Order: sequence, then C-alpha cells, then structure tokens
Amino acid sequence: MTHSNAATTTGANVFKRPKSVAGTIITGHGFQHMYADGFLVLLPLIKDAFGVGALELGVLSTARQAAGGLLSMGGGFLVDMFSGKRALLLATSLFSMGLAYLLAGVAPNFWILVLGVGLGSAAGSFWHPVGLGILSYTFPNNRALMMSLHRSAGSFGETFTPFLVAGALIFVSWRGVLVGGFFLIALVAACLLVILLKIGVPERERTKPGAHGSKLGALAGCLKTVPCLYCY
Repeated sequence: MTHSNAATTTGANVFKRPKSVAGTIITGHGFQHMYADGFLVLLPLIKDAFGVGALELGVLSTARQAAGGLLSMGGGFLVDMFSGKRALLLATSLFSMGLAYLLAGVAPNFWILVLGVGLGSAAGSFWHPVGLGILSYTFPNNRALMMSLHRSAGSFGETFTPFLVAGALIFVSWRGVLVGGFFLIALVAACLLVILLKIGVPERERTKPGAHGSKLGALAGCLKTVPCLYCY
C-alpha cells in the first residue's frame, strides 16, 4: 500500500487492507439498495391488501423519501461524532433497515406500514455518509473512482432486485417477501460487521473539543439557505 492510493492512521491502528474495505463497502451498498426498487414491485399488492388509493400511495412515497432525506442530512454529523464505530454504524444501518421493513411486512394496517417504510428508508439512507466517508478518507486520490463504483453497486442492486422479488412472489405473499428480506439483510449486516472488524476500518483523528458545536452551526446555516434556493 502506498500513500498515493490509501490513507493510513497513526499510532497502533495502521490501516493495511484498503482494497478489502472498499470491496466490502461497495458490495454492501448493492444490498442496501435492494429495497429501493424491489419494494415498488409490491405496491400493487399492498394497494389491494389494504384497499387504499392513489392518495395513500402518494403519502407512502412521500414518507419514504422524506425520511431518507432528513436522516441523510444530519447523518454526516453523527458519523463524525462516532468515527471510531463506523463498521458498527454500517451494519446497524443495514440491520435497522431490514427490521423496519419487517415491521411493514407484518403491519396490521396501512399506516403502520407507512411508519415501517419510513423508518426503513431513514435507516438505509444512513449508509451513505458512513460508507462514502470511509471511501473518501481511505482513497484521497481516487475518490471519484471509489464513489462511482459505490454508486454503480447501488444501481446493480436496484436493477436486479425487482426480478428477485417478482420470482419470490410466485411462492410467497408480499408479506413473506418483506419478512424473508429481513433475514437476508440481517445475515448480510452480520457478515459485513465481522469482515470489517477483522480487516479494520481507518479511523480519523479525534475531533477537537467544540468542533461538534461548529458543525451543528454549519448544518443549521445550510438549512436556512434551503428556502432561499427555491426563490431562484
């Protein structure tokens, strides 16, 4: 490994396997995007099961997108606070996403399903600031390549999961798909955590006292500019 290809940490924690970490994160991102388009295949069945119309499905879509966007917005701040636990954060993101969609799969009514889907989207979106942060820090001179590979893996998951879901629906109900998906994603999360803990994840230097407060201020400043952007 050279300094031109990957970053190293000082002290006892020396990062020696950057390509292994990159491969694990990029592969995991493919699984993280399984629910993105795979869930869309289930919508006609969900509509019939709960007897809802276009308005309710619109609310479901809005809740799904809004929850994911809101957590992504503040996710980077939390990642910086717990930078030494990034392997755990990635695994937790996947597991929590699967657990939330499991809730959607056993939901007794439509609004519990909306809650589960919103929580699942929020949990899944937390992957991006963590995974991209690791790749950016590990490959300072190849950030664009790593991020493009990361995105391509997500697209791969979105492309093939609808076919898998359609095939699964031949044998199980839409609820069975979401319940089974939990066990699959939980297994992936466990494997990812074990692999990353074994090979090691680079840790950034500890944040200086008061830095988190300044980051919160910067985040608040960005939020204030959002309404202004819509004026142009």
